[in-house]
Parts: sequence; C-alpha cells; structure tokens
Amino acid sequence: MYRKVTNSRAMVAATAGIVVVMCVFTWLIYGVAQEISTMAATMRQMQATLEKINDTQVRMADDMAGVNRTMASMNGQVTDMAGNVDTMSDSVRSVAGNTQTMAGNMAQMNGSMRGIGYDMNRSAHAFSSPMNYFRQMFP
Repeated sequence: MYRKVTNSRAMVAATAGIVVVMCVFTWLIYGVAQEISTMAATMRQMQATLEKINDTQVRMADDMAGVNRTMASMNGQVTDMAGNVDTMSDSVRSVAGNTQTMAGNMAQMNGSMRGIGYDMNRSAHAFSSPMNYFRQMFP
C-alpha cells in the first residue's frame, strides 16, 4: 500500500500543488518585502524633511525674538516721539502767543514810525528853513 500511495499521480499532484502554493507564497512575501523597503525609504525621507522643518522652526524662533526686540525698540521710539510731539505742540502754542504779541507790537511800531516820519519831516524843514521849525513846534 505504501508503494501505491507514493507512486500515484495523487502524490505528484499534491507535491506539485505544494510547490505552486510555496511559489505563490514566496512571490507574495517578496512583494510585501518590496513594499516594506519602499515604506522604509519614504520614512527616511520623512525624517530628513522633519529635521529640516525643525531647523526652520528654530530659525523662525530666533527671527521672532529679533522681531520682538525690534518692536520693543520701536515702542520706545514711538514713546519718545510722542514726548517730542508734545514738546513741539507746546512750542507751537508759544509761537502763536508770540505772534499775537508781535501783532500788537507791530501796531505800536506803526504808530512810532508815523511819529518818526513826522519828526523827520520837521527836522528836514528845520534844516531847510529854521523859521518853519518854530512854526511846527506849536501846532
């Protein structure tokens, strides 16, 4: 009976079937291994990309610290500028007051100039005609 089972076509077919199943299994495992290799390469690229992202974020943090310092400096300068604008506003008010005073003084100066003109006219007449001078002394 052993000879009958080992020499039969069923044994050959079973062995051939096992070989075919093993080939298919090996081919499937080879495909899975290729996919795992591709996935490992992708993960290595992703690691390199994440390292670049980390470096970029570190540089961005340094840049933001610089921006913060710059904005703090600008804040101080704007505060100084506000003080300067207040000083300038006070100066403009002072100039306005001085201009009003000067306007009143100009009116007085105009009257004084009229008096000087009158006196110059009298002195010119006095030199040209001394008798004319005495007549203008008593208006």
